[in-house]
Amino acid sequence: MSKLADALFNPRRIALIGASTDAKRLTARAQVYLRRHGFTGELFPVNPRAPEVLGERAYATLADIPGAIDFAYVLVNTGQVEGAIADCAARGVPVACVLADGFAEAGSEGIALQARMLATARDGGVRVLGPNSMGMVNVPARTVCSVNAALEAESLLPGRWSLLSHSGSVMGTLISRAAARGFGFVVTAVLAADFGLALAFDGALDLALGVARVLVPVAVSLAVRRVAGRFAVMLTSWLGRGNNRCRR
Repeated sequence: MSKLADALFNPRRIALIGASTDAKRLTARAQVYLRRHGFTGELFPVNPRAPEVLGERAYATLADIPGAIDFAYVLVNTGQVEGAIADCAARGVPVACVLADGFAEAGSEGIALQARMLATARDGGVRVLGPNSMGMVNVPARTVCSVNAALEAESLLPGRWSLLSHSGSVMGTLISRAAARGFGFVVTAVLAADFGLALAFDGALDLALGVARVLVPVAVSLAVRRVAGRFAVMLTSWLGRGNNRCRR
């Protein structure tokens, strides 16, 4: 894998910015699923109002976390995302995933907000998974950094497929239906404005599935060029809006 793919798919030190102390909340799921499915790396919940989150030491700010951070899952609301990305840039975090919606799919104001957020990220050397992303899963590495409810399963079936999607609900459906039929995945992730589908092939062994909006034909084209003899299936969906120009 490239350094970028390694930071995305195999992070060992993960910050959860805005992690909730309530295990039932959406913003607690990533921490719950990471521990449930056996993540062996280090987790750093960031919550300025709690010294501990779900039994693990919490930090008031990203700057308070000692050492390097490989991957940050930004769980704060839309209005706080740009500041969180700036914090990631200041700490040298290579990859940040953004859960919040209200960006390019929300009209002109959201498009402007997304552009500012991406500009902040690119100026600081941060690549963004999202916004409106349910996260990333690497089954063999037991890295289940996602809020997708399909991950409520007690165990995940490892496989040889890679799935990158522009739809979290499609990702969850494919994971659960594949498992029911005895198939599993190597890596899955929900993309959006910054990453391209070509990255799917860094993790795929037999089959790569790209579920993309028709608004990103360039990303699909780049992915096809990376097949390198593997069998690839590309699925496209008309769901969603937004001017998403993915980078390779």
